[in-house]
Amino acid sequence: MNVLENDKFKVLWNFSILSERRIEHNKPDIVVLDKNQRMCHIINVACPFDTTIKKNEQGQNTKH
Repeated sequence: MNVLENDKFKVLWNFSILSERRIEHNKPDIVVLDKNQRMCHIINVACPFDTTIKKNEQGQNTKH
């Protein structure tokens, strides 16, 4: 299973995220759920070529 969990955190990977509206890319690389803070951190990992770093950064920072 793609879940690690203890009493403070839950870490998910290779896991689809359900949302109220359809999101085309709904499978982030890593999701960290902080149970105490009731917070979720979504982590996407990218290793682009140097020539496409700016393009990828701009794409990651746009809101849908």
